[in-house]
Amino acid sequence: MFECTLSSGELFKKIVSALSDLVEQGNFQVDSNMISFQGMDSSHVSLVSMQLTEGGFENYRCDSNQVLGIQFAALNKILKCMTSKDSLSIQAQDDGDLINFIFESADQKRYSNFELKLNDIDAEQLGIPDTDYGTTVKMPAAEFQRICRDLAAIGDTVTISATKQGVQFAVDGDIGAGSMTIKGMVDGAVKDETGTMDDDEDMAMQVPAHNVDDDGEREDNGVRIQLEESVQQTFSLRYLNNFTKATGLSKEVVLRMGADVPLEVEYRIADFGSLRYYLAPKIDDDE
Repeated sequence: MFECTLSSGELFKKIVSALSDLVEQGNFQVDSNMISFQGMDSSHVSLVSMQLTEGGFENYRCDSNQVLGIQFAALNKILKCMTSKDSLSIQAQDDGDLINFIFESADQKRYSNFELKLNDIDAEQLGIPDTDYGTTVKMPAAEFQRICRDLAAIGDTVTISATKQGVQFAVDGDIGAGSMTIKGMVDGAVKDETGTMDDDEDMAMQVPAHNVDDDGEREDNGVRIQLEESVQQTFSLRYLNNFTKATGLSKEVVLRMGADVPLEVEYRIADFGSLRYYLAPKIDDDE
């Protein structure tokens, strides 16, 4: 028997919405510690990985490990029957072919129970290797969403460049070109062309951690950059905009980049867990 309860069903609804923008179906892995999910888009360009730990649930019980195969189109239809204030309980019997979603209103005067048929989905669980990223950027999730949305109006791809001066998002499309640069507190040291290391204190001075508002007060823009090497890669804006559907889950997004490795975009859901997206960089045809 597996069962769990969330006081805010709306949170689970947002998580499913963020997943279903990238994948159509997949297997939820359930054990005594967490609910996890992993899936690739149909083009095998991007991957999403989710982990929701048992400590984030009001109640959590899992007697034996289970694999719950779910079609997201069907699940979204059921979740639309839940109001924003409802609590959510999920129940599945061992070796059963149904999963129950139970919605209860805050005043406990409305109780809804929906059954969803489980599917036998043949999906390989991919091992995500531990990767040493040369650059880590932490920034407000809403700001990253705005950048991706605005640049998508100009072109289809964005080139992200991380240097000690900051992080630049550049686009070159049919109607023109543009770029947006964010600066923030820089930590770490970056190698120059000679292979030597710049002093991180100098970098912090060149890229101020604070702006000054109209009243002369310092304000933190929430951007922090961990830089060990300069990185420049190009990515599809269509996929990045799909990733930003998770903006409502976290105030902050973490971008991790490195040479010849996929971009990692992480949204942490308080102490509950996280959504991590991976996107392969675009390669020029002449390379």
